Formats: sequence, C-alpha cells, structure tokens
Amino acid sequence: RASSGSWQSSCRKPRWLTFCGPSGTGKTHLASEVFRCLGGVFHAHPTLLSGAMKFTWPRLLPKLRNGDYFLLDDIRDCHLLFLDDFGTERPTEFALEKLYEIIESRNRKWTLMTNNLTIEQVGSKMDARIASRLIRDGSIVVNVQAQDFNLRS
Repeated sequence: RASSGSWQSSCRKPRWLTFCGPSGTGKTHLASEVFRCLGGVFHAHPTLLSGAMKFTWPRLLPKLRNGDYFLLDDIRDCHLLFLDDFGTERPTEFALEKLYEIIESRNRKWTLMTNNLTIEQVGSKMDARIASRLIRDGSIVVNVQAQDFNLRS
C-alpha cells in the first residue's frame, strides 16, 4: 500500500505511456483504464487544478485546422493528457507540425497516447523527432501484439 507521500514523490517525475500496434487490439481500452484511474487522482488533488483531458486525434485535428488554437494551450497546461489514435490520418505537414507541437509541449507532464504504428514506423512514416520524443526520459512504449478482437471467435 502506498502512502500519500510516495504518491507525491512518484508524481514529481511524470511519465509517458504509449500503446502502439494494429487496430482492434485493445490499446484504447487499456489507455482509457489508465486514464480513468489517474484522472480521478488528478481531478481530486487540489493542487492539480488543470486536471485531465482526453482527445481523439482524428477529432482534434479538424478543430486545429479550423483555427481553434486555444486547445493547444489547454493541452499544454493540463496535468494529464490522453491522446488517442494519433497517426491514423495521412501525415500532412500541418498534422505532423501540430502533433510535434503537442508532444514537445508535454515534456515532463503525464501523457498517455495510442497509435496504430510501431515506434519504428512512427519514425519512418511520420517524423523521427516524434518517435524520439515518445521514448525520452524513461517513457514507456508498449508494442501491443494481439489479434484484432473483431477477428476472434
């Protein structure tokens, strides 16, 4: 059982957790459970006023294209971010620029992410800088290798 002191000390060094792998393997489900557990702590803790935020990249990207850049401030400032399904779109210059901007702004902040690529594919198909940021400072990348739940009998 962890004391509140150990929780506070573990919160001093935020981590990133990224689930990579094919569609239908449970990455979003896993990340959502982690987000739910951590999000309750972040919303309940009085010093973490900006709380937790969850975005699905395919729904966030059009908002950014339409000029809703205040979202970037919210994403940068929140204590816990869950960014689901990044890299599912065709990697346009705008999309890569905004994704890099978000990822770079999340340095030393609790961040959960999911995508349908391996870390190597993120580097080759998207941007090597993005792949590098996903593995920095002790961040954890989980390559989910499971059969698509829709194909199981």
